Amino acid sequence: MVISDAGRPGTPVAPRTPLLIAIGAILGAALGCLLAGWREMHDRGFRDGDLLAQRLRTRFLGYVPRMSVDRKPGTLNGTTMTLPAGARLAVTEPYSRFGEAVRGAAVVLAGQTYSRVEALANELRADGHRAHAVDFDLGDEESIRNMIGRAVWTFGQLDILFNNAAEVSPETNQRDMDIQSMDTDVWDRVFRVNVRGTMIACREALPLLLATGDGVIISTSSALAEQGHIVQNAYSTSKAALVQMMRNIAASHGPRGIRANVVAPGLTLTPQVAKIFPAAVKTLVEKETLRNRLGEPADIAELVAFLASDAAANINGQLIVSDGGCGSHVPDIAGYRALGAASAPA
Repeated sequence: MVISDAGRPGTPVAPRTPLLIAIGAILGAALGCLLAGWREMHDRGFRDGDLLAQRLRTRFLGYVPRMSVDRKPGTLNGTTMTLPAGARLAVTEPYSRFGEAVRGAAVVLAGQTYSRVEALANELRADGHRAHAVDFDLGDEESIRNMIGRAVWTFGQLDILFNNAAEVSPETNQRDMDIQSMDTDVWDRVFRVNVRGTMIACREALPLLLATGDGVIISTSSALAEQGHIVQNAYSTSKAALVQMMRNIAASHGPRGIRANVVAPGLTLTPQVAKIFPAAVKTLVEKETLRNRLGEPADIAELVAFLASDAAANINGQLIVSDGGCGSHVPDIAGYRALGAASAPA
């Protein structure tokens, strides 16, 4: 029987067309995507709608639209590695000289001292670069999610994540001794920030990095991750954990376009080091270097810029040590030098 629009026998109604069916299917898929995204936001506690929007676009469309400026290969400019033009980079607790090494990238600078990262962002903007400062605490999961969300909101996507933040406060460092003397709260604080916080940052960034097809994660470990020490046991152990974390990410996500590497600085003359380490310790370490000077922030910044660039496309799951050669020789090389000088003919 043919039914009219009034539900009674009458004039036949045109059957639904394939176009209407297709439109219904698309709307149904879109609604399902929105519900799935809302469920993810609810289950995992997302508060940033922009990050959610990126996840929805990735899930529904299969990609995240890039900004109008596409990435171009990185180049060497004198002694400075220029990152791919248009690359979007998030940096936690950037070095003071880091801006000089990231020419060509749009940068989100995240740090606990907002005035410091804002000053660095202002320097970059004054030089014509795109930079944005974010208040950030690696020990707070919500703060980490907000940092990733702000990167997406500001620059549309994320290509590179540099995990440089760590628990290195003078108060914690003074209590971070050997295992027998270790306070549990010191150990927990260091691991909450250095390991748990870095894991969360990587976890939240990975869907965005995967969407680019060539995402990069770089984390700062320490030369102490490769050496035993009588102090800083919590710090060095947490930094060793980061090495394995990056290797795991490279193993699981490398085939999908992710590069994850670790830089391991030796004692580096950052403002924080100046506060924590007495002059006698710095002198002791300097004598063990093979350059007659300690490392500087620019040394690490240039290394990170290289690893983030396309020039390092074949480097993945690796630990790169930058300690002036301290870890490459026999113990107490300064003592051997003194012995050699004493026994040399007059």
